[in-house]
Amino acid sequence: MWVLDDDPNAKDPAKKRDKAKRMLAAIDANAGGKLAAKGRMPTDDDLALALINKPMVIRVHEYEGQNGGNGGNWVAAVSSKSSELKTGKLKYGERKQSYGTTNKGGSDDLDDEVPF
Repeated sequence: MWVLDDDPNAKDPAKKRDKAKRMLAAIDANAGGKLAAKGRMPTDDDLALALINKPMVIRVHEYEGQNGGNGGNWVAAVSSKSSELKTGKLKYGERKQSYGTTNKGGSDDLDDEVPF
């Protein structure tokens, strides 16, 4: 996440930076709000202590590269483990167009836990 610096590939770097700050604030709130409570710029150690081993649910979207370039994925939503994040489940092979992204089938099942 580009929280302090501008992403050189962003169309609107300030908007992207603000969105990254909101995402980090949501992650912190889901993990207990320890970073916001510090009232200062967190160090690497602060980030590690506040965020490591804090289970969360995320929604990941994919994007296709322009002009045949490589695509990728991005975190579209963050939620605490105890809340329900709308999955927008699709049938296998079904495609959904949203925010310029394409979901290429598969499962959006958020019931599985990843042990990390």
